[in-house]
Amino acid sequence: MSTPGSGHLLLAAHRAASQLSEQAIFAGGLCNWVGAAVREGPAGTVIVDHRALDPTVYEGTSGIGLFLAEVAHATGDGDLATTAAAAVRQSLDRAEEEPPSLSFYSGTLGIVAVAARVAALLDAENLAAQASGQRRRLAAASVPHGFDLLSGAAGAVLGLLAIGAGQGEQLLLDQATRCGQRLLETSRRTPAGRSWANDAVPAQADLTGLSHGASGGAVALAALFRATGEETYQVAAREALAYEHSLFHPDVGNWPDLRITRAASNRRQLPRTFTSFWCHGAPGIAAARLEMLDLLDPDLADETAHALLTTARAVQRMLAAQDNYCVCHGLTGNAEVLLLARMRDGGKKLLGGVPVELPEEAAAACERHVASGQPWPTGIYGGRNPSLFLGSAGIGRFLLRLYDPQLPTLLLPPPSSQPSHNSI
Repeated sequence: MSTPGSGHLLLAAHRAASQLSEQAIFAGGLCNWVGAAVREGPAGTVIVDHRALDPTVYEGTSGIGLFLAEVAHATGDGDLATTAAAAVRQSLDRAEEEPPSLSFYSGTLGIVAVAARVAALLDAENLAAQASGQRRRLAAASVPHGFDLLSGAAGAVLGLLAIGAGQGEQLLLDQATRCGQRLLETSRRTPAGRSWANDAVPAQADLTGLSHGASGGAVALAALFRATGEETYQVAAREALAYEHSLFHPDVGNWPDLRITRAASNRRQLPRTFTSFWCHGAPGIAAARLEMLDLLDPDLADETAHALLTTARAVQRMLAAQDNYCVCHGLTGNAEVLLLARMRDGGKKLLGGVPVELPEEAAAACERHVASGQPWPTGIYGGRNPSLFLGSAGIGRFLLRLYDPQLPTLLLPPPSSQPSHNSI
């Protein structure tokens, strides 16, 4: 439910959505966008290209379609609804061309979850039927090889539990259990706790963090425990929390970023580095902990409070820099972590010393860009990007969520939910 005086947030989100809709490229009842993307150039340089978006939630048409549908539902804007449906149909059509992938953020699972929500928001029976057909494919899909939240078994568990419980489909819930078993089988248990090797990311040690590290595994195992009552999952989730606890640095209120960059790999001794983003570092770990408050002992709760303070400081730095407003590794993702804490009874107790108005300050910075007509700084080296986690759809969606905090967060695969009924 929106708060009194928050209508300006909906107006800003609506303007951002309208700009995205105007930029859509239509063909045959489907639509797509062109956005900046990066690739590695000679000698480790970064080259920014522009290309058509993929169909995914993270950086593709389904993520943009979700944002447009939510704004259309809140405002009654029929043009936005048309673009949203075309974007999601584009994603579903593309998904049908490939073997189904149980990845929430970067695969078929997320596309199907988004399509079901968009169909409900827009009362689109044809879209719902197409999403239902894809759900049957998910029930027979292979368990992901990787473990992580972004593209592996952890994200699969959370997404399958959400759409399986929402539709009452036992086959999808069984798939979630199989993905949970893969998490158990591929983990490494040491005296420090439970962790996972990430074959796709060069690292000094098993990673901490939400998108590619132990927090992603922990939050998925905790969700399986709640869904099944199987204590093995609870024990494993606590062990993953213990692994990250062993690496916490109270002097900086953060966990080390253990990835090895090309530049760092040439050094004799790797430096201790810390990042503060949803994907790596304190903000994402804090978001995961907020989903597992029932598993946190006093030490872990204290760490989470430190992480929220670190997140607040990162928001303040980003407000000053004004160079990246994206969800994945920018201002709005970090600000939403603080919003999550503020919305949870247990989380509120962890916000001591954190300025409570920082999400609103982040929103005001985003609104100033909308009002001035300047493009938002995105997560692609200054390039324009319309996507949900790297670009303008996610930034606009943060404004909409601050207007209506009952919308599900996208920092974790969202639960099934009924559309809200706010109007502009």
